[in-house]
Amino acid sequence: MLFVPFVLFVARTCDGGTAFISLIKVSCEHQRKGVGKAMLAFVEGDLRRRGHRILLSSCVVDEYEPQKWHRHMGFSECGFLAVFPIEDDLGELFLYKELAPIR
Repeated sequence: MLFVPFVLFVARTCDGGTAFISLIKVSCEHQRKGVGKAMLAFVEGDLRRRGHRILLSSCVVDEYEPQKWHRHMGFSECGFLAVFPIEDDLGELFLYKELAPIR
C-alpha cells in the first residue's frame, strides 16, 4: 500500500456553490506522479456531488511552480491581493475553476 502524506483543506462558503482549497501539499518523493491530480479529482467529484460549481484557490505571487500546477489543472487567474508593505510577502494570486455538474 502506498501512503502519501499530504495536507488538504477545503472550506465551503455561505452561498453553497463555491469552495476554496487553501492548501495542497504532496511530499517531495511523491511529486510528479499524478498524486496531486488524483487528490484534486477526488475533491472536485465530492464538491460536484454536493452542488458546488466553482473551486477557488490561491498561491503566493512569486511561487511559480504552484501557479504552473494550478493552470495545468484547469484553473484561471481571477484576482490579486496585495499585502501591507511591512510584510515580506509579495501578495496572493487567486485562481478559479468551474466545476461541471454531474450528469
